[in-house]
Amino acid sequence: MTDTKLSADCQMKDGTLHSVLRRMVVSPYHRRMGIATSLVGHLIAHARKNRLPSISLRTTQFQAPARRLYEKFGWVEQERKWMGPGIFGVWVFWYWLDLTDTQDARRKTQDLPGG
Repeated sequence: MTDTKLSADCQMKDGTLHSVLRRMVVSPYHRRMGIATSLVGHLIAHARKNRLPSISLRTTQFQAPARRLYEKFGWVEQERKWMGPGIFGVWVFWYWLDLTDTQDARRKTQDLPGG
């Protein structure tokens, strides 16, 4: 069994290629060791190296620590939606990270691993 998984791909949006973080999992036995921070930092560095303008992702209310990590790297919540039937649904959050060459975007990640 693999303890850590990260899945990302690219998609065309408005004629431009964008990166999408599809899934990131760190085993409960290996959390709080900086693994997710390192993975996200390297993902951002790879996307910048390949001149991708953004990375988007989707997560849920149950991933509060992950949402805090994404926000620390500069992801911004774009949308929040209740998905599912009645009280059995879940809040889903869509995040967007702008990787264009702006001073503000660079400043947010320059001191983080992989940045």
